[in-house]
Parts: sequence; structure tokens; C-alpha cells
Amino acid sequence: MSEYDSRAEREAKGYEAASFYKNLGNQAVEARIDQHQTEAQLENIDPADQEARRQLEDLVESDRGEEEAFISQAREKLKSLDEFDAQTFYMNEGKHLPPIIKSWIGLGESIPDFNEITVPDRLVALNDEQFLNYLQWHNNRYAEMQKRLEADIPEYNQRFVERVTGAAEEGWLPAIAVDRLKRLGSRKINVYDRFYEDGQDANARITYHSIEVKASLLESEEGPESSLSHENVHLISENESGRTGVAFDESYKWINEALTEHINSTLQYGGVDLIDPSQRNEQLNAAGGSYSEYRLRLAALVEKQGSESLQRLIDAYFEEDKVKARQTVESILGGE
Repeated sequence: MSEYDSRAEREAKGYEAASFYKNLGNQAVEARIDQHQTEAQLENIDPADQEARRQLEDLVESDRGEEEAFISQAREKLKSLDEFDAQTFYMNEGKHLPPIIKSWIGLGESIPDFNEITVPDRLVALNDEQFLNYLQWHNNRYAEMQKRLEADIPEYNQRFVERVTGAAEEGWLPAIAVDRLKRLGSRKINVYDRFYEDGQDANARITYHSIEVKASLLESEEGPESSLSHENVHLISENESGRTGVAFDESYKWINEALTEHINSTLQYGGVDLIDPSQRNEQLNAAGGSYSEYRLRLAALVEKQGSESLQRLIDAYFEEDKVKARQTVESILGGE
């Protein structure tokens, strides 16, 4: 495992995913590739061309410095895992490590005192070359996850379209939700993981350019579909000005997420009038984050304001006119 894929090989494996370049493990390996390429140029340069040699030597040092920085940051990501995350890490990745890396960290059935939550610390303790080899393996696994996700997306999207269309026919989603289904596929769906630069910990998220789903979801029993469905509800709630749902400002986050997940859950399980997640026929959305606290608050609000207030909130969630939507939401929240 001491060789590193060429850029052509990496591209063929799926490393071109936009989010991949935000991944510390990938950037560490990229810096090593750049270093090797520059060293190869140094070997072939005219010895008399001292200026060109100096420039290439500076590039090698720069690449080496970047590699060390990215490796250090990646180590810090593993160090920061708490006990629960360390156990999840072992189940999703640690037990799948190739034999040579398992041997480096002493991972074997013959070790009776082995504790799975120590796997991140054992990896952190590897020397730089070994740790970079681990990152290379991790990157290859990550790229395969990206391909697997992309293969499943058409099926996920088809179910989402059918559910939204059915909800509009039943009358609890407005027709504009169906019109906005054409947005599906307009944003690249990427896998991200613990080595992501910004440390995002959500199971999934939507940005102006992409929808990103946590790598661990692809290894979970529930899978990523519910999380992606939640983000797609956000996507079809966007109006022409870019506002999503009823997220007028940060103070409305709770009700926006409560409505998003209630709509998402109802699309999958039915029962639009039943808001309390503990009473619903669902798996508490372990894959997508149920926003239980927000939904309980929404349930209490609707109980106080009357059942018709829920439909008014759903309509406001998809309303194009910001002023009208905000007036509706504020008139209901006024009685909270």
C-alpha cells in the first residue's frame, strides 16, 4: 500500500466529486502525489539550470508542508471522536480495514484485551507514512461509497416524486410542490465523512450547490434515503428568492425543521395530522435525525391553535410570497 493512485486512476474511481476536495484525507494524498511528480521533474532537469531546480525544490517543500498539515488535521479529527463515535467508526470502517493496516494497529482476534473504541487512537499513533496509507485506503472506500450512492439516487428520487405527487392529490401538499419536483437532480449529491474540513456533524445537509450525506449512513441498516428525502423537501420548499420553507431568519429554524421532517415523515409513513413523533408509525428516523424536540413543540402549537393551523403552516412553507408566508406563520406563533 505504499503506492498512490495516479490522478487518472483517482478520477476513474470517482474522486472528481466536488465534496471530495474538502476532505482532509484526500488533500493529504493529493499533496503527496504533487510531491512525487515534482521530484520526478527534478530528476530530469538540467543540472546547470539552478533557478529552475530551486523553484522545483521549493515546490517539493511546499507540498511536503501541506501534506504534514493535512495529516495533522486528519489525526485531530480522529482524536476528537467520543466513545459512541469511536464505536460507530469501528463498525463502519475499523473492522473493514485491510490486513496490513490491522497488523499495524494490532487489530486481531488473538488480542483478548482489544477494545474497539481504541481503533481511532491506534490509527492516530501510526507514523506519517502508515497514516497516509490508511488515508489512501479510506479515500478509495469513500470513492466507492460515492459511486454506490449515485447508483441508488434514481430509485430514491422516483419514490420521492411518487410520494409528493400522491400527497398533492390527497390535498395536503400544494400543487406548487409538484411543480418544483423538476429541481430534483439540480444539485450534486455527495458523500462526506469525519475528515470533512468544516466538521459538519449532521447526517445530511443542503447547500446552494449540493446535497451532502454522511458516509456512515451508507453503512447503516437504515441507509441514506430518509435523510436525502428530508433534504429534498427543503429543495422543493425553496421559492424564487432562495428562501427555504419558513426559514425567515435563525429564530424560525425550529419550526422550519419541524415542518420539513413532519412532511418528510408523512410522505413515508402517512398520517399528516399526527405530529408527535413518539406516536407515529416510524423508526424515529434514526437515519435522518427526527428533530423530535422541534416536532413536539410543533405538536403542542397545533394542539393549542387548532388542527387547521397545521395545513396553514404547510401552505406557508411552500408559499412563494414571503410577506404572506410570514404573516401566516406569525399569526399562528402568536398563540404559542
